[in-house]
Amino acid sequence: MNKVDIRSVFKNILLFVTFVFLVVIIFGSLQWFFDSLYGFFEKKAALNQKNFLASVTKTSDSQNLLPYRNWQVEDLKIDAESSISVETNLSLQKKVLFKKSETKILPIASLSKLMTALVVLNNYNLQQQITITDADVLQEGEQGSLKAGQILSVKDLLYITLIESSNDAAFALAENLGQDKFIELMNIETNNLGLLNTHFTDSSGLDAGSYSTAKDLVVLMEYLLNKYPLIWQIIGLKEYDLYLNNGELHHKLINTNELLGEVPEVIGGKTGFTNYAKGTFLIVEKSPVKGNYFIHVILGSTNRLEEMKRIINWLRIAYEW
Repeated sequence: MNKVDIRSVFKNILLFVTFVFLVVIIFGSLQWFFDSLYGFFEKKAALNQKNFLASVTKTSDSQNLLPYRNWQVEDLKIDAESSISVETNLSLQKKVLFKKSETKILPIASLSKLMTALVVLNNYNLQQQITITDADVLQEGEQGSLKAGQILSVKDLLYITLIESSNDAAFALAENLGQDKFIELMNIETNNLGLLNTHFTDSSGLDAGSYSTAKDLVVLMEYLLNKYPLIWQIIGLKEYDLYLNNGELHHKLINTNELLGEVPEVIGGKTGFTNYAKGTFLIVEKSPVKGNYFIHVILGSTNRLEEMKRIINWLRIAYEW
């Protein structure tokens, strides 16, 4: 092979290597380009999704701004140890409108009977008949006008417990299962509802060991109203004629909630008092928004009625719907 042939072969080899090298470079560049382009659009899509989620959150937050606070109205000051006012649709939407030490653990007196009602509704036949015992009528207070030997239905005793706040009736309901078993069920329900700062040692609330917080009591009331229509019926009654099975009038129940009938929007509630707990009060009130309700709670008050009125009146001028 002469020199010309060798040079020709070498030239062809060099051209081939150069061609392969250029192909590799071009292919690599194209791969980098498409990877970069894909990454660009992927980031843009992620950014768009983030912006969309932010807009949804912003919309939700905007909805939660209702009602609007009128800051020309000064903040409310009350003497009660703890209080909270919440607007709720009894489902997922809730807004705190007023609060004072709402997570402070305090004895709740007869607001304990709300949990007593929950245990009864979950475990009793409302038509079951219960005979009142001497132990029942030895409880503190005369509310309920119960006498040993009388026979009343569970439903009747529930009315007496919630309307007149009868300790005798609450004790009689718990005694049917046994006091210890009933209180155990109260605390099981407490745990089921996630009421971490609530505990019960009796069915009436006379014991200072039965405690909760204003915030926990809102959750309990929401649950009762959402799940048990009978609760609406009972707590909304200003008066109720209670008849025995033989048709005889036992007595007229008078609700301890003095705001029923006085404030048109108030549709129910529960009161409580012991020397240790002082005055306690829970009110359910209609909101200006259809389907919404206010739940107001006061704990540790020396004047629960007047302070509850102040909260209700303040909300009407401090917020705009």
